[in-house]
Amino acid sequence: MSNPTGVTNGAVPAAEVPGIDDAQDLPARSLAEAHQALSAPFPGACIGYLPTRLGANSQWAAVFPYVDVTAIQDRLDLVVGPDRWTHEVSAIDGATLGCRLRLYDVAHCEVGQGTDRWSQSANAFKRCARHFGVGRYLTQLPPLRLKLGDGIPVNSKGRPYVTDQLLEMLRRQYEEQVRAASDRFGAILPHPGVGAGDSEGELPTHPEVETEAQTKDPVSSSTATPYKTLLRMLASTGEIDPAKLANLIYAAVGEPPRPGARAAAALDTLLARIPEEVAQRTLHEIAGRADQLGGTEPVVQPEWGNGAPAAGM
Repeated sequence: MSNPTGVTNGAVPAAEVPGIDDAQDLPARSLAEAHQALSAPFPGACIGYLPTRLGANSQWAAVFPYVDVTAIQDRLDLVVGPDRWTHEVSAIDGATLGCRLRLYDVAHCEVGQGTDRWSQSANAFKRCARHFGVGRYLTQLPPLRLKLGDGIPVNSKGRPYVTDQLLEMLRRQYEEQVRAASDRFGAILPHPGVGAGDSEGELPTHPEVETEAQTKDPVSSSTATPYKTLLRMLASTGEIDPAKLANLIYAAVGEPPRPGARAAAALDTLLARIPEEVAQRTLHEIAGRADQLGGTEPVVQPEWGNGAPAAGM
C-alpha cells in the first residue's frame, strides 16, 4: 500500500522507516518483518488528547496523547494485512471483557474494563495491540502542562477541554517531539488517506473559545511533572471513581482487579507506594479510556476513549 503524496501530515514516508525498504513491502510477510512498522509512531492526525485538571484548585491541566481503536485497526490493516489479523472478545463479568488478538500465528490476551461493553472491548483490544508494539511509544511521551484559561479553555464546571485549534497545535508539537526522538521511536509511519497535506483549518473552531486564547503558545516552560505527582493530583480531583483508579494501578503491574470496596480502600496505600514507572503506565492507561472518564467534555476525540493514555494509547 503506497501513499501517492509521499508525505502524510508531515510524516516521513514509509520508505524511510528503518526496516522498510519500500512502501510496497507492506503488508509484511511475518511478524518479525512487521514489528518495526507496528511499533512506529502514528501521524499527528491520528492522535487525540485527554485533558485533566491537576487538582481542584490548580490553575494547570495535563494533557495526555492517545490513539483510538480505528487508528489501531488501520495500522494492523496497513502493516499486517486485513486477512492476517483477528480478534475475539469474551465476557468475564459485567464490568470486564477478555480479548484475544492474533497477528499471523502469534496471539496475545488481555482484559478490559469500563462502564459498558464498548469501552471494555476497546480497552482490551488496545492493551493487546500494545503487546505487539502498537502505540507503546506513547507511554514514553511526557504529558504537557497547560495553563487554564490561557492555554486550554474550561467549561462551566471548571473542567478543561480540547478545542479543534488547540488539538491541531498539540498534534504539530507531537510530530516535532516524535521526529526529534526518531532515534528512539523510529520515523512516523504514514497512514494512507489520514491527514494528507496541510491540516490547517480542517476542523471548525469551537465557539466558546476566544481567538486570542487560540493563538497563544499554551505549553508551560516547565512541562516535566513527576508521574506520581500527576496521578495523586488526579486522584484528589475525585473525577475518577477510587475503585476504578485503584484497579487501573493493579492492571499496570499485571494484577487482577479487586472488588469495588476493597479496591477503593487500597487506593491511598497504592498512591503512597506507587513507583514512577507504574504511575506513568497508569496515566497512559487513563488516557486510553478518554471516552469513559468524566471531566473532559467537550473533548475533541475520534471515537476512542485514550486518551487516551495511555496517557497511550
